[in-house]
Amino acid sequence: MGSLSPVVRTIPEKCRNCQMCISVCPVKFCNDASDGKIVSVRDDLCIGCGNCLHACRHGARVGVDDFRVFMRDLETGLGIIAIVAPAVAATFPDHYMNFNGWLRSLGVKAVFDVSFGAELTIKSYVEHIRLKNPPTVVAQPCPAIVSFCEIYHPDLRQHLAPCDSPMLHSIKMIKRFYPEWGKYRVAVMSPCYAKRREFDETGLGDYNVTFESLKRHMDDNGIDLSQFPEEHFTDPLPERAVLFSTPGGLMMTTERYLPGVSGNTRKIEGVHNVYPYLEALPRSVQDGTAPLLVDCLNCEHGCNGGTGVPGRDERPLDELHFLVKERSRKLEEHYRKKFKKTLVSRKSPEARLNDLVAEYWKPNMYVRTYADHWKNARLPSLSEASRKSIMGRLNKADGVNIFNCASCGYDSCEKMVQAIYIGRNIPENCHHYLMDRTRESRIQLMSILDKVASVKNSVDSVRHSVTGMAEKIDSIQTVSTRIGQILKSIEDISFQTNVLALNAAVEAARAGEVGQGFAVVADEVRNLAVRSASAVTESRDMIEKSHETVEAGVRTAAEVALNFSQLQATAEEISQSVTQVELELNEGSASEAWEAVARTLVRAALRRAGSPKGRHFRFGRGRSLMHFCGSASGNRFVQCLPEAASCNAFRKRLRAMPSGSSIGQCFQLVASDNAFRWLLRAIPSADGSGQSFRRRFGQDIPATVSGKAFRGRLRGRYPGNR
Repeated sequence: MGSLSPVVRTIPEKCRNCQMCISVCPVKFCNDASDGKIVSVRDDLCIGCGNCLHACRHGARVGVDDFRVFMRDLETGLGIIAIVAPAVAATFPDHYMNFNGWLRSLGVKAVFDVSFGAELTIKSYVEHIRLKNPPTVVAQPCPAIVSFCEIYHPDLRQHLAPCDSPMLHSIKMIKRFYPEWGKYRVAVMSPCYAKRREFDETGLGDYNVTFESLKRHMDDNGIDLSQFPEEHFTDPLPERAVLFSTPGGLMMTTERYLPGVSGNTRKIEGVHNVYPYLEALPRSVQDGTAPLLVDCLNCEHGCNGGTGVPGRDERPLDELHFLVKERSRKLEEHYRKKFKKTLVSRKSPEARLNDLVAEYWKPNMYVRTYADHWKNARLPSLSEASRKSIMGRLNKADGVNIFNCASCGYDSCEKMVQAIYIGRNIPENCHHYLMDRTRESRIQLMSILDKVASVKNSVDSVRHSVTGMAEKIDSIQTVSTRIGQILKSIEDISFQTNVLALNAAVEAARAGEVGQGFAVVADEVRNLAVRSASAVTESRDMIEKSHETVEAGVRTAAEVALNFSQLQATAEEISQSVTQVELELNEGSASEAWEAVARTLVRAALRRAGSPKGRHFRFGRGRSLMHFCGSASGNRFVQCLPEAASCNAFRKRLRAMPSGSSIGQCFQLVASDNAFRWLLRAIPSADGSGQSFRRRFGQDIPATVSGKAFRGRLRGRYPGNR
C-alpha cells in the first residue's frame, strides 16, 4: 500500500464521533469510525480536500503542515529561501510586501513570487495544447484534485496537464536560472495543506508552511507586519497570472495566449461540484462533449480561500477576489509603463512580457508525471452472503428499514454496509440500529421491572412473616420470664419446708420414743424439700439458658427484619432505576440510561454507608446524594427516595399507562403522590399533550390536595379510566 503524507489528523480528546466529517467527505472511506469513539483519517485514502476541517464544530480535525520544522531550522541557521503563493494578497492585504520583509528578518535569504511561476505554467499549458492537441486538459495546480485522480480515478491521469504546478515551476526556475540559490532549501508559503503531497511526489519543496499557521504565530506573538520594511520579490514581476489563485484565474491568464479559449473552458470549483464532475468527465471525453480546458479547483473560493488560509469562511468571496484583482491591476499597469512602445522597440507591452516569460521557459523543463495510488483504494469484494449478514445485523434484512437517512455519514445504507464490511465503521454508528437496540433494551428492562416487582412483593411478605415471628418469640421471652419468677417462689417454699422439717425432727427427738414416727415423717418432708430445691435449681438453669436463646432469637429476628427492609428498599430503588432507564431510552439516550442504572445499583450495594434512605451516601467526587439529586444530572434520581409505601398500588396503576406520551412519562417517573402532582404541574404548556392534560386535570392537582383525595377525585370524574 502506498504511503502518503498526512494532511489532516484527528485530535482524539475532541472528537465526538458525530460522523459529520464522513458526511462532508467526497471520498468517505478515508474515514475510519470502527473505533466507536473517534473518527480517524486513513492517510493513504485521504485526498486532502480539507472539507472536514471546517465542517467539524468540535475542533477535532486539524491540518498538518511544516511550520514548526521551518521555524526550528531557521533558528539553527540553515540556508532557506521562500516562495510565496498569490493568496498572500488575500491573507495579508496591504502588507504582503511587508510579509517579505518579515521573512527576511527571520533569516530567509531570498523571496520569490509563485505568481511568476504561474506565468510559466500557462506557457506550459499552451505549448502542450498546441503540440499534442488533446481532447481535454484538466488543470492540476490543486493537489487535492491530483490525489483524487491518482487514488480513485486512474483513468483521469491521462487528462491531467503533464506540466508542473506554479509552485514547482517556480522551484525549477530558481534552480536553473538562480544558481546562487539552487542549493538552498525551499519553503513554500502556501494556502493549502495538501501541497505536502506534491512536494513528496516530485522531490521538490522542503517545507509546506500554510498562511493559517503563519497568521496564528503572528497573532500569538503580537507581530505587526507594518513594522517591517517592504521587500520586493527576487524574481521578475508577474502580470495576469496573479489571478491564478482565483476561480477562473487559469482561464483568464490563458486567454492572453489563446484568445477565445474561455468559450471552450469549464470553470468549476467546490468539493460538492468538482468531484462529481470529474467522475463523469471520462464519459464526456468519450462522447466528444468535453471542453478543451477544465479550470477546476477544490476550494469554492479558490486558493484565496484555501484549506490553509485563516478565516476562509468569515470573509466575503467578493472581498477575497477584489484584493487579488487589485494586485493584478497594479501589475498590469506596471508592465504597460515598463514596456511602453518606443522608437527603439516596436513591440507591444504584451509581446515584450511574452518574451520575458520565454526567457525562463524551456521545452521539457517543466514536465510532470503522476503516480498510481489506485491500489490504495481498491476494496475487497462484498459477496451477497456477507451483504445479507451485515444487513441482518443492522435489522435491515429483506429490504426493511432501508431509510437512507445518511445519519451515519454515508449517502445510503448500502455504503454503510460496505464500510462495515471493510472495517471502517460499526453497526452502533447507525441511528436506526441504535433505535432498534433501544426498543429491545426497553422490553428487557420492563421484564426486569416485573421481576423486581415480584421480588419486592416476596420480600415484603417474608418481612411481615419475620416480624410476626419476632413478636411470637418476644411473647415466649415474656412467658419464660414469668416461669422463672414462679420457680423462684417454689424455691422459696422448698427452703421454708426444709426448715420446718428440721424443726420437726428436733421436736421429735425431744419427745423420745413417742416422737419416733413423727421424726420419720419430718425426715421424708426434708428429703422432699431438698429434692424440690434441686429440681428448681435445674429448672432455673434451663430456663435461663432458654431465656438467653430466646433473646438471641429476638435479636436475630430483628436483624433479619432489618435486612429484609433494606432488601425491599434496594428492590424499590432498582425498580425505579429501571423505570428511569426506560425514560432515558424513550429519549434516545441509551448510554446515559445504562450509566444511570450503574450509579443506582452502586448506591444500593453500598447503602449501609449511609442512612436508611441514602441521604448521606457519598456520590461521586464526595457529594452527598441529596446534593447530587439537586444537580442537573441527578434531578431524575429523586424518585429513588420513596416517600409513601402505601402508594404502591397507585403508582403501579399509573405506570401501566402508555409511556409514549408526556403523561405516560410522568407516570413512569412518579415516586409518590406529591411527586406525581409536581410533575404534572411541570409539564410544558407548549407541549400539545401536556396542554390538553393541564386543561383536563389542572384543578385536580393543587399542592394542598392529599394523595387519597386526588385519586378519589380522578376516579370519580373519570370512572372509565385507570
